[in-house]
Formats: sequence, C-alpha cells, structure tokens
Amino acid sequence: MKRNCHSLYFLSVMLLICIVASLLVAGCIEPTAASDKKVIPPTPVPTFSAVPTAAPATAPSLIVATSKVTPIPTPTTSFDEYSNSEYGFSIDYPSDWQRNELNTMEPEISLSRFDVVEFYSPSFLRCNSEKSDCVYVRSEVKIEVDTNPVSTELDTFFVKEVARMSTLSGFEITKRDSMFKLSGTKAYRLDYTSHTDTEEINVLSAYTIQNDMGYIISYHAHAPVRDEKINQFEQYYNDAMSMFSSFKVNAGTYKTI
Repeated sequence: MKRNCHSLYFLSVMLLICIVASLLVAGCIEPTAASDKKVIPPTPVPTFSAVPTAAPATAPSLIVATSKVTPIPTPTTSFDEYSNSEYGFSIDYPSDWQRNELNTMEPEISLSRFDVVEFYSPSFLRCNSEKSDCVYVRSEVKIEVDTNPVSTELDTFFVKEVARMSTLSGFEITKRDSMFKLSGTKAYRLDYTSHTDTEEINVLSAYTIQNDMGYIISYHAHAPVRDEKINQFEQYYNDAMSMFSSFKVNAGTYKTI
C-alpha cells in the first residue's frame, strides 16, 4: 500500500513538471533567470558646432542664381587703311570717322614740320544750359611729321617738344610714359590738358623718331562741361588706341631734303 502511494506521488510530480515546461515553451511564464529590471541604453554625449545652425527638415536643393539682365554686346568697329607714300607711313582708322588730308606746313613751329592728316569722330551736339546756343564737337586724331627734326635722338626731340608746349597758355601735363611704342619702336607718350576761357581739351600725344624723321600722333577731345554725361575722350579712347597700335612706318623711307 505504501509503495503505491510513492508511485502516485512520483507520477504527480512528473505531471506537474510537464505542465510547467509546456507553459514556458508557450511564453506564458518568464524564466526565473531573466532580470526584472528594464535595460536603459546609455545617453549619448552631445556634440556642438562652433556656429549654431538649424538642421533643415529636408536636404536643400542646389540653386544657381542667374542674371535677368541681358548683357549688351560690345560693338565691333570696322577700320579702313590710310597710307601716305610721301611721308612713309600707314594707319587704320574707324570706318565711321571722317578723313581730312592736310599736308600743310606749321611755320610757327618749324619749316620742316607738317600737318599731314587728321581723322574726325562722329559729332556730338553740345548746348548751353538754356539750350539757346548749340554746336557740334568731335574728337580728333592728327598725324604730324617733322622731316628735319632738331635732333634724331628721341630723348632730345621729346624734351624740346615738351619745353615748347610748356610756354603755351593753359598747358598742363597729366601723364608721361617712356614705355610707349609706335610701329614697334620706342616712343614717348604725353597726356595733357589745354585750357581756354571757354573750354578744356584733353590730349594724348605720342612721339617717335624713325628713318630720321619725327612722327607725332595726337588724340584730343573736348572735356565734358556742366551736366554733360558724355565724356568724348573716354568714349573714343579705345578707337584712338587701336589707331595708335596700327600705325606703321614703311621700311626704306627717307626724309625729304
């Protein structure tokens, strides 16, 4: 009888173990080895930017700014060629400029000094403040030739020219340049203003000695007055510089005796 009781007890324990095992597999009971405490992840250490910035909600798109103003193209000036066999030179001048051949002596300077040719820019209407008196003015490039200069040394020739002009009333030098070139040869540049009672003229002249003759190219224009918005000297400066650059003295030209 006692043996049967032990067998019954053993069967009951085994049955209880089977029931507990089934519940563990089904997930109804947590194993006793698991901790009851919640695992909290460590708080990350914050990083800071030297300059505070706001993070955008979405990545910004790349925007390229474009100008709405249409650029004005630089007009291309066409040139014509002028050549003079008597004084042995050639020069290009803007097609819309007027050419005027002179070939006149300048006796007040020297019996060997000649005004050869001049080129006039398009005209500009200038009026007084009341618009009661108006006149057309133009810029000019002029070429002079001295067939028998006082010296064939450029330095001496240039110094004497400056000395002569310094005696003129209203003459004021604004710039000198000894690194200038005409026809690929050393030249001196002289910028000055000529003042009168009624106006002011801005002048740029270049001097060179080639084939024992003195060549002088001058560009001059009226300075703006009162409320004029057009500065003719600046307006035609590039054209004048193109003319200076195109100037060439013909090889084998000799002075007239």
